[in-house]
Amino acid sequence: MYLFRTRDLVIALTYYREAEKYLDLLDKNANTDKAEFYFKMSEVYYYMKETHFSMNYAQRAYSIFKEQKDAQGNLTYGKEMVQCQFVIFWNWLDKMCYEDALETAEKALNDAIKIGEQHLIGSAHFNVELCYNNLEELDNTEKHFQTAYEIHKNRKHIYESKAIFNLAYVKAKKNDLKAALELYQEGQKVAGCCPTQQPGSNREIKTG
Repeated sequence: MYLFRTRDLVIALTYYREAEKYLDLLDKNANTDKAEFYFKMSEVYYYMKETHFSMNYAQRAYSIFKEQKDAQGNLTYGKEMVQCQFVIFWNWLDKMCYEDALETAEKALNDAIKIGEQHLIGSAHFNVELCYNNLEELDNTEKHFQTAYEIHKNRKHIYESKAIFNLAYVKAKKNDLKAALELYQEGQKVAGCCPTQQPGSNREIKTG
């Protein structure tokens, strides 16, 4: 995991693949540990641009997480389910398969709404609008960007500035230049108050 964070991906993958040999030694009550491992593998393969491997591991993790429920039947790994969908989404988007990406993004949004995790809901709206933007459906793009912006603004989250700038971009594409300029100026003020983002952190895959 340390090597993954330092982006020594090839070496990290070597250790992960060695660790994977021991998964079958875990008892039947360790399914969530397996799911966590599969998710980590999906992240490594995503950053290595091994799309199909990444999506396969993310889907395997998702399938395990969605079966985990408490005595009342409530999901106990809802956040992790959404994060798995984010990985699959970004893989589809990188492949420019926008319809598939949209389907996955909407599934992640629905999962996020079910668990009521505001940050994930905001990020999921952001992902949905990226698909609509690529599909040139500007009204839907604006709607989801506006929702993402309002959620992140209320939480004073670093993604607030990103949502503002993208919303300004959509307004400009719709030739609403006055609104675009106002949003751009607002975004400059917000960005000046935000901590510096780490490289690659514009993609919402895993949080916390």
